[in-house]
Amino acid sequence: MTEKDTITLKHLAQKLDLASSTVSRALNGMGGVGEAKAREIRLLAKELGYQPKPLRRKLADAIGLLIVTDDKSRPDDAYHYEFVYALNRACKDLNWHVHIELIHRDDEAQLPAIITQHRVDGVLITGYPTETFCQRLIDAQMPTVVLDDLSKRVTCACVCPDIAKQTAAIVRMLMEVGHEHFAYVTAPTDYPTVLQRLEGYLGALQEAGYSADKGSVIKVPHSAIHSGQIATRQLMQNPIKPTAIFYATDRLALGGMIELARLGLSVPTDISVISHDNTSLAQETDPPLTSVDLNIHQSIEAAIDLLQSQIDANTVLMDRQVNIPVQTVWRASSGPAPRG
Repeated sequence: MTEKDTITLKHLAQKLDLASSTVSRALNGMGGVGEAKAREIRLLAKELGYQPKPLRRKLADAIGLLIVTDDKSRPDDAYHYEFVYALNRACKDLNWHVHIELIHRDDEAQLPAIITQHRVDGVLITGYPTETFCQRLIDAQMPTVVLDDLSKRVTCACVCPDIAKQTAAIVRMLMEVGHEHFAYVTAPTDYPTVLQRLEGYLGALQEAGYSADKGSVIKVPHSAIHSGQIATRQLMQNPIKPTAIFYATDRLALGGMIELARLGLSVPTDISVISHDNTSLAQETDPPLTSVDLNIHQSIEAAIDLLQSQIDANTVLMDRQVNIPVQTVWRASSGPAPRG
């Protein structure tokens, strides 16, 4: 396309019979435009190959951490608090201030004020944002990196821990010490990293030729302690009881251990417990939890590198995926299969 043929904001406005200001607000994720009309504007802009001219903003020396949540008052999972701690530490060296915003899932229709008012130079997002919300950030030319997600889903630069192989490796190691009956308690698998954990578990069982009754899966609606208790109670009512239970998160695992203790079972003598996230909670249970560490600090470092490169180049990276290796922290909640 030549310079003469370049599609401008004015062209889009003329084709849609709208004011240029209306088109601009829709493409920049600002309020005042109905969702159906905003979607129509974004679709036409994409079809015609509209590219906004790069705008060199005065740098704010600040970034935003947007945490998408179901609860307006707090993050959905303790894991997100680890992000806050790691990001604040990393940004000190760059003299960046960090604005932390909770974005309720029902409020993703428009961008938060820290973006529309240019109070940040870029944003990190966690908590499984919608594709529409990420597209609004792209349209607003906001340097963006999504944590724990896949660029093929959100079309933004993404950093994601590579979990499946590690979970599968744990299953194989437990098989080597006598375990034959497994179970898995998973949080909602809409989230890419949660799905990876389950895929690693199921893949290892399939590879070993295990039948379905040797690898039960229970799905719970929330990663909550109470959910872990209920799921574990259900598992232990099965005719064939597991000798090792995997949990998608440390909170679910804590609930599981509470329920196992209530049933008079000893961990790991009677049953092994394995978890994911390796939050501070994993060290505080009795016994301490074997948990997959997702290498949050390396994820944050990689995300900051991606974000800084976009800020420095005054551009937005799309379809960039960085996968981070993880490792298992073995603790006293896991061991050989019980005898007999």
